[in-house]
Amino acid sequence: MAEHEQPAKTDADSGNADPASANPATVVPSRRRLGWRIGRWVALGLSILLLVTGGAATVAYRKLEGNISSRDVSDQLGERPQQLPTGATNFLLVGSDTREGKGLRRYGANIEGARSDTTILLHLSEGRDEAVLVSIPRDSYVRIPSCTREDGSKTRPRRDRFNAAYSLGGVACTIRTVEALTDTYIDDYVVVDFGGFKRMVDSLGGVEVCLDEPVTDSRSGLDLPAGTSVVRGEQALAYVRTRYSLGDGSDLSRIERQQDFLSAMVRKARSSQLLLNPAKLYGFLDAATKSVTTGPDLASLSALRELAQSVQGISTGNVRFVTVPVEYRPDGATVAWKNPAAKLLWESIRTDSPLPGDKDAAAEASGEPTAAPVAPQDVQVRVLNGMGSIGVAGEAATQLRAAGFDVVEVTDADSFTHVKSVIRHAPQYDDAARALSSALPGAAVRSSNNVGSVLEFVIGQDFGGVRDDGSSTPAGTPVGSPAATPPATPSAGPPATPAEADPAATVDARPATQQRCS
Repeated sequence: MAEHEQPAKTDADSGNADPASANPATVVPSRRRLGWRIGRWVALGLSILLLVTGGAATVAYRKLEGNISSRDVSDQLGERPQQLPTGATNFLLVGSDTREGKGLRRYGANIEGARSDTTILLHLSEGRDEAVLVSIPRDSYVRIPSCTREDGSKTRPRRDRFNAAYSLGGVACTIRTVEALTDTYIDDYVVVDFGGFKRMVDSLGGVEVCLDEPVTDSRSGLDLPAGTSVVRGEQALAYVRTRYSLGDGSDLSRIERQQDFLSAMVRKARSSQLLLNPAKLYGFLDAATKSVTTGPDLASLSALRELAQSVQGISTGNVRFVTVPVEYRPDGATVAWKNPAAKLLWESIRTDSPLPGDKDAAAEASGEPTAAPVAPQDVQVRVLNGMGSIGVAGEAATQLRAAGFDVVEVTDADSFTHVKSVIRHAPQYDDAARALSSALPGAAVRSSNNVGSVLEFVIGQDFGGVRDDGSSTPAGTPVGSPAATPPATPSAGPPATPAEADPAATVDARPATQQRCS
C-alpha cells in the first residue's frame, strides 16, 4: 500500500485529561530535577527500544553519557515484595501527562499536575530470550498504599484510579502501588520526557501506522487517510494521544493502539535501516537518552549497552504485549482487574513462567503450518544444571536418553539459582522443541537466537523428571528417587494448567511481529 506522509499539526489538547481523577497534584520541581518531569507516553516507546533493540546501544559516543538523568527513589519504597532468584528482570516504564516543560503547554495549558498517563511493566526473562510488556490500564480502580513523597511527607492509603498514584507521590508511589497490587518486585524504572519525541520519531524515519477509516481530530490534530501512513513528529504524537476519534473511545482501545505503535517502532528500530546506519543510529540514541530518566543502576550508557547486549538474542516474535485483564465497574468509567486471569498473569511474571494460556503466540502469529512431529532420536540436547544439586544433570540426561533423545553434553548452567526449568531453542527448531517439551511437562519453552542446532535444557528447582509415556520416570517423580511404577494405561499427557481448564484464566498476548489496523 502506498505511504501517506502528513504535515505536522500543532493543535491544542487531545481531550485526554481525566476530570474524574482530580487529585491534589504534586508541585513540579525545576528542570534540574528531571526525575519529576517525566513526559508523555509516546517517548516511553523509545525507552523500551533501548532495552529490546539488541546491539543498537553498542554504538555510542561520550556525549550520550551526559544526556541521561537519574534519581534514586529506593528510600521512598518502604516494605517491598521478595525478590525471587529467577534471574529475570522487571522494569517499570512510566509516562505522565504533565504539561510542564518547554513546548509542552500547547497540549493543555489549563491542566495542572501530573498523572501516570501510561504504565508498562517490561519483563525480561531469565535467559534474556523473551520480553513481555504488560500495560496497566490507568482507569483501574485500585488500592493505593501510603506513599512517601520526596520531601518526606506521607500520603494516606486510598482507593482511586491507578493513575492517581503518580500525582500523589511521583514515580516512587507508582512503583509502590504496582508492587503492592502484584507482589512483584520492580528491579528498576525508566521514565521519559516527550519533548524530544518528534526528533526521535524522525530519527527512525517515521513509524508506519494503519487505519481502517480516515480520521480528522481537531482536539489532537490527527489527520490521516485510511490505509497505511508513515507518521512523524506531531502526527505520531497525535496518533497515540487521541482517544475519542479512534476505536471505541475508551482508554483500553487506546492502549491497543499504543501497543501497535510500539510494535511498529520495535520492528523499525530492529531493521537494518537503523542498525547499519551510524548517523541515524546516533541521532536516535541522542534524542532518546536526552529524554530518559532512570534509577541509578541504569544511569550510564555502559549499563544500557550491557543490558542491550544481553537481550540481543530476543526475536521480534518473542517481544509480546499484553494488557491486564479487566472488566468495567458499575460506574462505567473505571475498571476492575478480572480474576483469575489477572492473578495468573502476575504469577507468571513473578515466577518467570509462560503466560497463562499463551503457549506459543509468536508461532501462531507467523501463520506458518505446523511441522510434522520430530522423533526424539533426531533431537540433540545439552543438559545444564541450573539448580545446584549434585548429579541432577547427569540423572536427567540418563532419563532423556532412555526416552530416546540425543544428549550431547551435560554441564552446569550460568548459575544455580534457576527456579523454572527452561528449554531454549533456535527459532528454526520449533518442532524439535515441541518434541522435547512433550517429555518435560512444565518446562518453559523459549526461542533464542543465541542457541544453535543443539537444544538447551536448563534444570530449575521445579524439575520433576522426564515423561516417556510410562517407559521412564514420569513427571512428578523427584529426580534421584526410584522410578514410579508405569501406569497401566497410556499417559494422557500433562495435567491441564488453570488457563487450559478455564478459558477465563487466559490472557491475550500479541507478538511484536503482528500488525493491525485501528
